[in-house]
Amino acid sequence: MTRREKVDVKKIIYTSYEINITMSEKYVKVCPRCGSKDVRFEATSAGVFDICKKCEFRMNNFPEVKESELENFRKEIKENPIIKE
Repeated sequence: MTRREKVDVKKIIYTSYEINITMSEKYVKVCPRCGSKDVRFEATSAGVFDICKKCEFRMNNFPEVKESELENFRKEIKENPIIKE
């Protein structure tokens, strides 16, 4: 961009506002076995693991789901289990 080009400030502000709204949606880690969001992590000599407090399932990295899509994720894993018991 050269010095003489006009900058559309309204467009920049609007784009920034859209990004902030998009990024402000909260993501939560979810157990891929039972769908609980009550998880913790543990660092061991073997690596870092996410652990479900409800079913004790452990894995390197649990999926992160938008909080607004949590119920859909739970339905999906109930119908098509990712992890077999």
